[in-house]
Amino acid sequence: MRIGIYAGSFDPVHTGHLGFAIAAIKTARLDRVLLLPERMPRGKQGLTHYAHRLAMLRLAAVPHPALDVLELPDRQFSVVKTLPRLTDRFQAEQLLLLLGSDAIYGLPNWPHVDRLLNKFGLIVAMRSSDRRFTIQEQLDSLQPQPPETHLITSPHPAVSSRVIREALARDGAADGLLPSVKDYSRKQWLYKHIE
Repeated sequence: MRIGIYAGSFDPVHTGHLGFAIAAIKTARLDRVLLLPERMPRGKQGLTHYAHRLAMLRLAAVPHPALDVLELPDRQFSVVKTLPRLTDRFQAEQLLLLLGSDAIYGLPNWPHVDRLLNKFGLIVAMRSSDRRFTIQEQLDSLQPQPPETHLITSPHPAVSSRVIREALARDGAADGLLPSVKDYSRKQWLYKHIE
Protein backbone atom coordinates (compact mmCIF):
# COMPACT_ATOMS: atom_id res chain seq x y z
CA MET A 1 0.00 0.00 0.00
CA ARG A 2 1.19 3.51 -0.83
CA ILE A 3 0.41 6.12 1.83
CA GLY A 4 0.94 9.86 1.74
CA ILE A 5 1.72 11.64 5.01
CA TYR A 6 0.65 15.30 5.00
CA ALA A 7 1.71 17.10 8.18
CA GLY A 8 0.84 20.69 9.00
CA SER A 9 -0.79 23.07 11.42
CA PHE A 10 -4.06 23.16 9.40
CA ASP A 11 -5.24 26.36 11.10
CA PRO A 12 -7.77 25.96 9.58
CA VAL A 13 -7.80 23.25 6.93
CA HIS A 14 -8.95 24.60 3.54
CA THR A 15 -9.51 23.61 -0.09
CA GLY A 16 -5.82 24.12 -0.85
CA HIS A 17 -4.86 21.39 1.62
CA LEU A 18 -7.54 19.00 0.40
CA GLY A 19 -6.86 19.76 -3.27
CA PHE A 20 -3.16 18.99 -2.84
CA ALA A 21 -3.91 15.74 -1.00
CA ILE A 22 -6.35 14.59 -3.68
CA ALA A 23 -3.97 15.59 -6.50
CA ALA A 24 -1.18 13.67 -4.72
CA ILE A 25 -3.36 10.55 -4.62
CA LYS A 26 -3.87 10.73 -8.39
CA THR A 27 -0.36 11.81 -9.41
CA ALA A 28 1.63 9.45 -7.15
CA ARG A 29 -0.91 6.58 -7.26
CA LEU A 30 -1.45 6.66 -3.52
CA ASP A 31 -3.97 4.44 -1.79
CA ARG A 32 -4.65 7.12 0.79
CA VAL A 33 -3.33 10.29 2.41
CA LEU A 34 -3.13 10.70 6.16
CA LEU A 35 -3.53 14.27 7.38
CA LEU A 36 -1.26 14.69 10.38
CA PRO A 37 -1.87 17.83 12.46
CA GLU A 38 1.13 19.07 14.41
CA ARG A 39 0.45 20.16 17.98
CA MET A 40 3.16 22.83 18.34
CA PRO A 41 4.81 23.53 14.96
CA ARG A 42 8.14 25.34 15.02
CA GLY A 43 7.95 29.01 14.19
CA LYS A 44 4.18 29.29 14.62
CA GLN A 45 2.64 31.06 17.57
CA GLY A 46 -0.92 31.83 18.52
CA LEU A 47 -2.34 28.70 16.91
CA THR A 48 -5.90 27.62 17.51
CA HIS A 49 -6.07 24.87 20.13
CA TYR A 50 -5.06 21.49 18.75
CA ALA A 51 -8.44 19.90 19.61
CA HIS A 52 -10.26 22.42 17.39
CA ARG A 53 -7.81 22.02 14.48
CA LEU A 54 -8.15 18.25 14.78
CA ALA A 55 -11.97 18.41 14.83
CA MET A 56 -12.08 20.65 11.73
CA LEU A 57 -9.64 18.34 9.94
CA ARG A 58 -11.82 15.30 10.71
CA LEU A 59 -14.92 17.07 9.42
CA ALA A 60 -13.12 18.13 6.24
CA ALA A 61 -11.92 14.58 5.53
CA VAL A 62 -15.38 12.97 5.81
CA PRO A 63 -16.44 13.49 2.14
CA HIS A 64 -13.13 12.07 0.87
CA PRO A 65 -12.80 8.29 1.43
CA ALA A 66 -9.07 8.27 0.58
CA LEU A 67 -8.29 10.92 3.24
CA ASP A 68 -8.00 10.19 6.93
CA VAL A 69 -6.61 11.93 9.99
CA LEU A 70 -3.71 10.53 12.01
CA GLU A 71 -2.78 11.69 15.50
CA LEU A 72 0.68 11.32 16.99
CA PRO A 73 1.70 12.30 20.52
CA ASP A 74 4.71 14.42 19.47
CA ARG A 75 4.38 18.12 20.28
CA GLN A 76 6.72 18.90 17.39
CA PHE A 77 7.54 16.57 14.56
CA SER A 78 11.14 15.54 14.06
CA VAL A 79 12.95 12.93 12.04
CA VAL A 80 14.34 11.35 15.22
CA LYS A 81 11.01 10.95 17.05
CA THR A 82 8.29 11.01 14.40
CA LEU A 83 9.91 8.93 11.66
CA PRO A 84 10.28 5.81 13.88
CA ARG A 85 6.61 6.14 14.95
CA LEU A 86 5.51 6.22 11.32
CA THR A 87 7.76 3.42 10.12
CA ASP A 88 6.76 1.18 13.07
CA ARG A 89 3.09 1.83 12.44
CA PHE A 90 3.28 1.37 8.67
CA GLN A 91 5.97 -1.31 8.30
CA ALA A 92 4.58 -2.88 5.13
CA GLU A 93 3.57 0.36 3.41
CA GLN A 94 5.49 2.66 1.13
CA LEU A 95 5.40 6.16 2.64
CA LEU A 96 5.58 9.47 0.79
CA LEU A 97 5.73 12.87 2.44
CA LEU A 98 3.60 15.73 1.09
CA LEU A 99 5.33 19.10 1.33
CA GLY A 100 4.82 22.65 0.13
CA SER A 101 7.55 23.94 -2.17
CA ASP A 102 8.70 26.43 0.49
CA ALA A 103 9.79 23.50 2.70
CA ILE A 104 12.09 22.08 0.01
CA TYR A 105 14.67 24.83 0.43
CA GLY A 106 15.07 24.17 4.16
CA LEU A 107 14.88 20.39 3.88
CA PRO A 108 18.67 19.84 3.57
CA ASN A 109 19.09 21.56 6.96
CA TRP A 110 16.65 19.33 8.85
CA PRO A 111 18.47 17.34 11.54
CA HIS A 112 18.96 13.74 10.39
CA VAL A 113 17.28 14.42 7.04
CA ASP A 114 19.22 11.54 5.49
CA ARG A 115 17.08 9.07 7.51
CA LEU A 116 13.94 10.66 6.12
CA LEU A 117 15.16 10.76 2.52
CA ASN A 118 16.22 7.12 2.66
CA LYS A 119 12.69 6.02 3.59
CA PHE A 120 10.19 8.54 2.20
CA GLY A 121 9.34 9.61 -1.30
CA LEU A 122 8.45 13.29 -1.68
CA ILE A 123 5.39 14.91 -3.23
CA VAL A 124 5.81 18.67 -3.59
CA ALA A 125 3.04 21.23 -4.17
CA MET A 126 4.21 24.13 -6.31
CA ARG A 127 2.72 27.57 -5.93
CA SER A 128 1.89 29.74 -8.93
CA SER A 129 5.09 31.76 -8.38
CA ASP A 130 7.31 28.64 -8.42
CA ARG A 131 9.33 27.63 -11.43
CA ARG A 132 9.24 23.88 -12.04
CA PHE A 133 12.89 23.84 -13.10
CA THR A 134 14.03 25.55 -9.88
CA ILE A 135 12.07 23.19 -7.62
CA GLN A 136 13.26 20.14 -9.60
CA GLU A 137 16.84 21.39 -9.27
CA GLN A 138 16.39 21.56 -5.48
CA LEU A 139 15.00 18.03 -5.43
CA ASP A 140 17.84 16.75 -7.61
CA SER A 141 20.40 18.23 -5.20
CA LEU A 142 19.06 16.37 -2.15
CA GLN A 143 21.45 13.85 -0.63
CA PRO A 144 20.64 11.09 -0.41
CA GLN A 145 18.09 11.02 -3.20
CA PRO A 146 14.60 10.01 -2.02
CA PRO A 147 13.11 6.82 -3.50
CA GLU A 148 10.82 8.94 -5.70
CA THR A 149 9.71 12.54 -6.19
CA HIS A 150 6.59 14.10 -7.68
CA LEU A 151 5.87 17.75 -8.47
CA ILE A 152 2.26 18.93 -8.42
CA THR A 153 0.97 22.35 -9.38
CA SER A 154 -1.21 23.38 -6.46
CA PRO A 155 -4.87 23.29 -7.48
CA HIS A 156 -5.60 26.28 -5.21
CA PRO A 157 -2.34 28.27 -5.04
CA ALA A 158 -3.83 31.50 -3.69
CA VAL A 159 -5.74 29.99 -0.76
CA SER A 160 -4.36 30.97 2.63
CA SER A 161 -5.22 29.92 6.18
CA ARG A 162 -4.35 33.45 7.36
CA VAL A 163 -6.84 35.04 4.95
CA ILE A 164 -9.50 32.51 5.99
CA ARG A 165 -8.90 33.25 9.69
CA GLU A 166 -9.28 36.99 8.99
CA ALA A 167 -12.51 36.38 7.07
CA LEU A 168 -13.93 34.21 9.86
CA ALA A 169 -13.08 36.89 12.42
CA ARG A 170 -15.40 39.29 10.61
CA ASP A 171 -17.99 36.72 9.45
CA GLY A 172 -16.86 37.26 5.88
CA ALA A 173 -16.20 34.99 2.94
CA ALA A 174 -12.82 33.80 1.67
CA ASP A 175 -11.57 31.65 -1.17
CA GLY A 176 -10.95 28.12 0.02
CA LEU A 177 -13.13 28.28 3.13
CA LEU A 178 -14.78 24.90 3.67
CA PRO A 179 -18.45 24.93 4.77
CA SER A 180 -17.64 22.47 7.57
CA VAL A 181 -14.90 24.78 8.87
CA LYS A 182 -17.15 27.84 8.66
CA ASP A 183 -19.91 26.05 10.58
CA TYR A 184 -17.58 24.59 13.21
CA SER A 185 -15.73 27.87 13.79
CA ARG A 186 -18.98 29.78 14.27
CA LYS A 187 -20.31 27.23 16.77
CA GLN A 188 -17.03 27.27 18.71
CA TRP A 189 -16.43 31.03 18.45
CA LEU A 190 -13.06 30.46 16.81
CA TYR A 191 -11.02 33.27 15.26
CA LYS A 192 -13.23 35.89 16.90
CA HIS A 193 -11.69 38.75 18.84
CA ILE A 194 -14.09 39.32 21.69
CA GLU A 195 -13.70 42.71 23.31
